[in-house]
Amino acid sequence: MDNNIFGTLALKIAYNSCEEWMDEAVEYLQKNRDFAINFIKNEIPLLEVIKPKATYLLWIDFRRLGLKPSELEKFLITKAKIGLNNGLIYGKEGSGFARLNFGTQRNMLKIALENLKQSINDFIV
Repeated sequence: MDNNIFGTLALKIAYNSCEEWMDEAVEYLQKNRDFAINFIKNEIPLLEVIKPKATYLLWIDFRRLGLKPSELEKFLITKAKIGLNNGLIYGKEGSGFARLNFGTQRNMLKIALENLKQSINDFIV
């Protein structure tokens, strides 16, 4: 496999000069994770979340809504206007769950969670 000069240079810089950036990125992701978990617990108590240990993906338990996986996916897209990963694609144990990627700008995460909250409030009324 041939290396090009730009790839080699980028790799060298990443390994030798980016520790501060990585620390800041990890801290930002942890704050997003905590924001999402707290928002769901406080604002959408019908849902449950599983705190991730080493990733920027949050599993959300939607089973209390009583929707089939296809209905949940349609609900999230058409009503909440968010595209989450349907848990069923990870195996039958994922049925009723969806996976949220919180590796994004906090304002975008807040908009997505607000949309989710409103759509669930409308659903249960």
